[in-house]
Amino acid sequence: MTGEPDAANALEVAIAEVLEDGGDAQRVLSLLWTSAVLISKAEDGDDPDALNLTTIEDEEGKLYLPVYTSPERLAEALPEGADYVAIRLSDLADGWPEGVSVAVNPGTERGFVAELPEVRLAAEASGAAEAEILVGEPADEPSGALADLADVLRSEPGVRRAFRAQVLDPRVSFEPQLAIGLELEPGADERDLFQRVLARSGEQVEFDRPVAFIPVREDGDEPIAGYMRERDEPFYVAAGDDESAT
Repeated sequence: MTGEPDAANALEVAIAEVLEDGGDAQRVLSLLWTSAVLISKAEDGDDPDALNLTTIEDEEGKLYLPVYTSPERLAEALPEGADYVAIRLSDLADGWPEGVSVAVNPGTERGFVAELPEVRLAAEASGAAEAEILVGEPADEPSGALADLADVLRSEPGVRRAFRAQVLDPRVSFEPQLAIGLELEPGADERDLFQRVLARSGEQVEFDRPVAFIPVREDGDEPIAGYMRERDEPFYVAAGDDESAT
Protein backbone atom coordinates (compact mmCIF):
# COMPACT_ATOMS: atom_id res chain seq x y z
CA MET A 1 0.00 0.00 0.00
CA THR A 2 1.31 3.43 -0.91
CA GLY A 3 3.88 4.69 1.57
CA GLU A 4 2.33 2.74 4.44
CA PRO A 5 3.03 -1.00 4.29
CA ASP A 6 1.12 -1.65 7.53
CA ALA A 7 -2.01 0.27 6.55
CA ALA A 8 -4.91 -1.89 7.69
CA ASN A 9 -7.70 -0.59 5.44
CA ALA A 10 -8.70 1.88 2.75
CA LEU A 11 -8.99 4.75 5.23
CA GLU A 12 -5.43 4.27 6.44
CA VAL A 13 -4.16 4.09 2.85
CA ALA A 14 -5.89 7.41 2.11
CA ILE A 15 -4.38 8.97 5.25
CA ALA A 16 -0.91 7.78 4.26
CA GLU A 17 -1.30 9.30 0.81
CA VAL A 18 -2.26 12.65 2.30
CA LEU A 19 0.72 12.55 4.65
CA GLU A 20 2.92 12.03 1.59
CA ASP A 21 1.38 15.14 -0.03
CA GLY A 22 -0.12 13.04 -2.80
CA GLY A 23 -3.55 12.25 -1.45
CA ASP A 24 -7.05 13.68 -1.34
CA ALA A 25 -7.96 15.14 2.07
CA GLN A 26 -11.66 15.19 1.16
CA ARG A 27 -11.55 11.46 0.40
CA VAL A 28 -10.06 10.88 3.87
CA LEU A 29 -12.97 12.75 5.45
CA SER A 30 -15.50 10.88 3.31
CA LEU A 31 -14.02 7.52 4.32
CA LEU A 32 -13.95 8.65 7.94
CA TRP A 33 -17.73 9.17 7.78
CA THR A 34 -18.49 5.76 6.30
CA SER A 35 -15.77 3.47 7.69
CA ALA A 36 -16.06 1.68 11.01
CA VAL A 37 -13.68 3.18 13.57
CA LEU A 38 -12.76 2.03 17.07
CA ILE A 39 -13.82 4.17 20.01
CA SER A 40 -12.80 3.57 23.62
CA LYS A 41 -15.76 2.55 25.73
CA ALA A 42 -15.98 3.70 29.34
CA GLU A 43 -17.26 1.19 31.87
CA ASP A 44 -20.70 1.71 33.36
CA GLY A 45 -21.43 -0.28 36.48
CA ASP A 46 -25.17 0.20 36.10
CA ASP A 47 -25.35 -0.90 32.47
CA PRO A 48 -22.28 -2.75 31.09
CA ASP A 49 -23.81 -2.72 27.59
CA ALA A 50 -24.33 1.05 27.51
CA LEU A 51 -22.36 3.02 24.93
CA ASN A 52 -20.51 5.54 27.11
CA LEU A 53 -17.88 7.28 25.02
CA THR A 54 -14.89 8.96 26.62
CA THR A 55 -13.79 12.41 25.45
CA ILE A 56 -10.43 14.07 26.07
CA GLU A 57 -9.78 17.75 26.82
CA ASP A 58 -6.85 19.88 25.71
CA GLU A 59 -5.17 22.67 27.67
CA GLU A 60 -7.67 25.23 26.38
CA GLY A 61 -10.70 23.19 27.40
CA LYS A 62 -11.53 21.95 23.89
CA LEU A 63 -13.17 18.49 23.85
CA TYR A 64 -12.35 15.69 21.43
CA LEU A 65 -13.68 12.19 20.85
CA PRO A 66 -10.67 9.92 20.16
CA VAL A 67 -11.25 7.38 17.39
CA TYR A 68 -8.87 4.83 15.89
CA THR A 69 -8.87 3.59 12.33
CA SER A 70 -7.87 -0.01 13.15
CA PRO A 71 -6.95 -2.29 16.07
CA GLU A 72 -3.31 -1.71 15.13
CA ARG A 73 -3.62 2.06 15.60
CA LEU A 74 -5.48 1.55 18.89
CA ALA A 75 -2.73 -0.73 20.19
CA GLU A 76 -0.11 1.77 19.03
CA ALA A 77 -1.74 4.58 21.01
CA LEU A 78 -2.92 2.51 23.99
CA PRO A 79 -0.46 -0.39 24.44
CA GLU A 80 -2.02 -1.14 27.83
CA GLY A 81 -5.25 -2.04 26.02
CA ALA A 82 -8.77 -0.68 26.27
CA ASP A 83 -12.38 -1.72 25.88
CA TYR A 84 -13.69 -0.41 22.58
CA VAL A 85 -16.63 -0.48 20.22
CA ALA A 86 -16.47 -0.50 16.40
CA ILE A 87 -18.95 1.97 14.92
CA ARG A 88 -19.34 4.45 12.05
CA LEU A 89 -19.28 8.16 12.84
CA SER A 90 -22.39 8.46 10.68
CA ASP A 91 -24.23 6.30 13.24
CA LEU A 92 -23.30 8.74 16.03
CA ALA A 93 -24.11 11.94 14.15
CA ASP A 94 -27.68 12.47 15.39
CA GLY A 95 -26.62 12.54 19.02
CA TRP A 96 -23.27 14.24 18.53
CA PRO A 97 -22.55 16.74 21.36
CA GLU A 98 -22.02 20.33 20.28
CA GLY A 99 -18.44 21.57 20.36
CA VAL A 100 -16.78 18.15 20.33
CA SER A 101 -14.23 17.50 17.58
CA VAL A 102 -12.94 14.16 16.29
CA ALA A 103 -9.36 13.22 17.20
CA VAL A 104 -8.31 10.52 14.74
CA ASN A 105 -5.51 8.20 15.92
CA PRO A 106 -4.31 10.53 18.70
CA GLY A 107 -0.84 9.71 19.94
CA THR A 108 0.28 8.18 16.63
CA GLU A 109 2.02 9.45 13.51
CA ARG A 110 -1.25 9.02 11.62
CA GLY A 111 -3.18 11.39 13.85
CA PHE A 112 -5.25 14.42 12.87
CA VAL A 113 -8.29 16.41 14.03
CA ALA A 114 -11.55 16.79 12.11
CA GLU A 115 -14.87 18.52 12.68
CA LEU A 116 -17.92 16.29 12.28
CA PRO A 117 -19.86 18.73 10.02
CA GLU A 118 -16.89 18.84 7.61
CA VAL A 119 -16.69 15.04 7.63
CA ARG A 120 -20.41 14.80 6.81
CA LEU A 121 -20.15 17.40 4.01
CA ALA A 122 -17.24 15.56 2.40
CA ALA A 123 -19.23 12.30 2.39
CA GLU A 124 -22.30 14.01 0.96
CA ALA A 125 -20.27 15.77 -1.74
CA SER A 126 -18.68 12.49 -2.84
CA GLY A 127 -22.00 10.63 -2.84
CA ALA A 128 -20.63 8.17 -0.29
CA ALA A 129 -23.21 9.12 2.31
CA GLU A 130 -26.00 7.74 0.11
CA ALA A 131 -24.14 4.83 -1.49
CA GLU A 132 -25.77 1.41 -1.28
CA ILE A 133 -23.98 -1.65 0.07
CA LEU A 134 -24.31 -4.60 -2.32
CA VAL A 135 -24.38 -8.09 -0.80
CA GLY A 136 -24.57 -11.39 -2.65
CA GLU A 137 -22.95 -14.68 -3.52
CA PRO A 138 -19.18 -14.67 -4.14
CA ALA A 139 -18.40 -14.49 -7.85
CA ASP A 140 -15.58 -16.96 -7.23
CA GLU A 141 -16.14 -19.25 -4.25
CA PRO A 142 -12.97 -19.51 -2.07
CA SER A 143 -13.74 -23.14 -1.26
CA GLY A 144 -10.27 -24.10 -0.07
CA ALA A 145 -9.94 -21.16 2.30
CA LEU A 146 -13.44 -21.73 3.69
CA ALA A 147 -12.62 -25.39 4.34
CA ASP A 148 -9.46 -24.36 6.20
CA LEU A 149 -11.42 -21.82 8.21
CA ALA A 150 -14.03 -24.46 9.07
CA ASP A 151 -11.18 -26.58 10.49
CA VAL A 152 -10.19 -23.65 12.70
CA LEU A 153 -13.77 -23.13 13.88
CA ARG A 154 -14.17 -26.79 14.89
CA SER A 155 -11.82 -26.16 17.80
CA GLU A 156 -13.71 -23.00 18.85
CA PRO A 157 -16.74 -24.33 20.76
CA GLY A 158 -18.32 -20.89 21.04
CA VAL A 159 -19.00 -20.66 17.29
CA ARG A 160 -22.36 -22.13 16.30
CA ARG A 161 -22.44 -21.35 12.57
CA ALA A 162 -20.38 -19.46 9.99
CA PHE A 163 -21.54 -17.79 6.77
CA ARG A 164 -19.87 -16.05 3.84
CA ALA A 165 -21.00 -13.39 1.38
CA GLN A 166 -19.47 -11.03 -1.16
CA VAL A 167 -19.82 -7.37 -0.16
CA LEU A 168 -19.27 -4.25 -2.22
CA ASP A 169 -19.37 -1.05 -0.17
CA PRO A 170 -18.65 1.84 -2.57
CA ARG A 171 -18.38 4.19 0.39
CA VAL A 172 -15.12 2.46 1.31
CA SER A 173 -13.80 0.75 -1.83
CA PHE A 174 -14.86 -0.22 -5.33
CA GLU A 175 -13.25 -3.64 -4.85
CA PRO A 176 -15.51 -6.40 -3.46
CA GLN A 177 -14.48 -8.15 -0.28
CA LEU A 178 -15.48 -11.36 1.44
CA ALA A 179 -17.52 -11.06 4.62
CA ILE A 180 -17.36 -13.93 7.10
CA GLY A 181 -20.26 -13.96 9.56
CA LEU A 182 -19.99 -15.83 12.85
CA GLU A 183 -23.07 -16.79 14.84
CA LEU A 184 -22.04 -17.55 18.42
CA GLU A 185 -23.51 -19.76 21.10
CA PRO A 186 -25.57 -17.92 23.75
CA GLY A 187 -23.30 -16.59 26.46
CA ALA A 188 -20.11 -16.75 24.38
CA ASP A 189 -17.63 -13.90 24.89
CA GLU A 190 -17.92 -12.21 21.48
CA ARG A 191 -14.87 -10.00 21.73
CA ASP A 192 -12.53 -12.71 23.03
CA LEU A 193 -13.78 -15.31 20.56
CA PHE A 194 -13.47 -12.97 17.57
CA GLN A 195 -9.92 -12.06 18.57
CA ARG A 196 -8.94 -15.74 18.75
CA VAL A 197 -10.57 -16.57 15.42
CA LEU A 198 -8.96 -13.57 13.72
CA ALA A 199 -5.52 -14.47 15.07
CA ARG A 200 -5.78 -18.15 14.17
CA SER A 201 -7.27 -17.56 10.72
CA GLY A 202 -4.47 -15.11 9.97
CA GLU A 203 -1.96 -17.86 10.68
CA GLN A 204 -3.76 -20.89 9.23
CA VAL A 205 -6.01 -19.65 6.41
CA GLU A 206 -4.89 -18.02 3.16
CA PHE A 207 -7.55 -15.90 1.46
CA ASP A 208 -7.01 -14.48 -2.03
CA ARG A 209 -9.09 -11.33 -1.34
CA PRO A 210 -9.85 -8.84 1.45
CA VAL A 211 -11.83 -10.43 4.30
CA ALA A 212 -13.89 -8.93 7.10
CA PHE A 213 -15.32 -10.88 10.05
CA ILE A 214 -18.68 -9.74 11.43
CA PRO A 215 -21.03 -11.02 14.15
CA VAL A 216 -24.37 -12.53 13.12
CA ARG A 217 -26.88 -11.86 15.88
CA GLU A 218 -30.56 -12.80 15.98
CA ASP A 219 -31.52 -9.38 17.32
CA GLY A 220 -29.22 -7.37 15.02
CA ASP A 221 -30.33 -5.15 12.14
CA GLU A 222 -27.02 -4.97 10.26
CA PRO A 223 -27.81 -5.58 6.54
CA ILE A 224 -24.92 -7.95 5.79
CA ALA A 225 -25.70 -10.15 8.79
CA GLY A 226 -29.38 -10.00 7.85
CA TYR A 227 -28.60 -11.29 4.36
CA MET A 228 -26.62 -14.15 5.87
CA ARG A 229 -29.39 -15.13 8.27
CA GLU A 230 -32.14 -14.97 5.66
CA ARG A 231 -30.58 -16.00 2.35
CA ASP A 232 -27.18 -17.61 2.92
CA GLU A 233 -26.36 -21.21 3.80
CA PRO A 234 -23.69 -21.70 6.47
CA PHE A 235 -20.40 -23.18 5.29
CA TYR A 236 -19.75 -24.36 8.85
CA VAL A 237 -22.12 -25.73 11.52
CA ALA A 238 -20.96 -26.91 14.92
CA ALA A 239 -21.39 -30.59 15.67
CA GLY A 240 -24.74 -31.29 17.28
CA ASP A 241 -26.45 -28.24 15.84
CA ASP A 242 -29.84 -28.83 14.23
CA GLU A 243 -28.74 -27.14 10.98
CA SER A 244 -26.55 -28.85 8.41
CA ALA A 245 -23.70 -27.29 6.49
CA THR A 246 -23.58 -27.32 2.71
